[in-house]
Amino acid sequence: MRKSLQKFCRHSFPELKDIRITEPESVSEGWESDVYSFDLEHGSPGDRVLREMILRIYPGNDAYEKSYREFEGMKKLHSAGYPVPEVFALSRDRSPFSKPLMIMERITGQGMWHVLSSSAEEHQMQLLSEFCELEVELHSLDWRILEDEDAGRFNDPWCFIDRYLDMGRHFLKLSGATGFQSALCWLEKRRDLIPCGKPCPVHLDFHPGNIIIRDDGKNFVIDWTQVSVSDYRFDLSWTMLLMSTYMERKWRDLVLNEYRKYSDSPVDSIEYFEVFSCVKRLFSIYTSLNAGPETSGMRAEAAEMMKQQMGAIGRVYSTLIELTGTEIPEVAGMLERY
Repeated sequence: MRKSLQKFCRHSFPELKDIRITEPESVSEGWESDVYSFDLEHGSPGDRVLREMILRIYPGNDAYEKSYREFEGMKKLHSAGYPVPEVFALSRDRSPFSKPLMIMERITGQGMWHVLSSSAEEHQMQLLSEFCELEVELHSLDWRILEDEDAGRFNDPWCFIDRYLDMGRHFLKLSGATGFQSALCWLEKRRDLIPCGKPCPVHLDFHPGNIIIRDDGKNFVIDWTQVSVSDYRFDLSWTMLLMSTYMERKWRDLVLNEYRKYSDSPVDSIEYFEVFSCVKRLFSIYTSLNAGPETSGMRAEAAEMMKQQMGAIGRVYSTLIELTGTEIPEVAGMLERY
């Protein structure tokens, strides 16, 4: 692997002299990508320069599109001054590993979720404040940093909700998981009541596990495979759901209140978007375990990780029932099996 990656780096960075790299070390922790850390050294014998790097290899059926979306999104966000690692190279067609890859800056530090869960309450509140300020900062950016298209399509206040409803219908038809239809109908019936406001950049998996606290204390946001332009409440509701189901229920309101402190938005109708987030989470887990995680663009190892997290998944399902009164037989069966 080292030889293949070194050859790739020499081809991708022709301006760097005498490139040598260390053996890539697996640091994969998430569901989506195979992640490796390595050091790249270059320069003349008396003036060597060391760069700490990350290699991401993208598995799954949508790897081609996902890798491009993440690379371009991070490049544009970095140029806008938002705290993301700098990206250096993307290869989708000529990857030495037969899968799309990206090389980017390595941020040395700790994941915020680990620090948050092991800290005293006072420090937790400080971290939560920093975390929510980061999310509000993202949503305050001009959406045009990500897209060059005309904003005319955003004049429709339901354009984002309709896009997600259309995606839901499409994936429901492909999967045959008819039990999800009741939750989708709940969303469709209330669609006219929930217009969207100003479009903004969204991450769509914004949680403390995707924040790295660098050794000097600065926070960086990673894992941008879903980056797009949408309504900020899709982002915020996802954050609230994950933190309240993987930690304690109180974090739902803690996140919402702290977000409101930094935001100019009143954050109305958030419960509707929480239902969207519940359905998205449950459908993704169900289809990954039923048809294989690769069909959802995830690593093969993600299936075992999901099975180990059924307690949290069960709390997502309880949240959905509480918000809508609807049940999903496929999810209930999944929870019984695992």
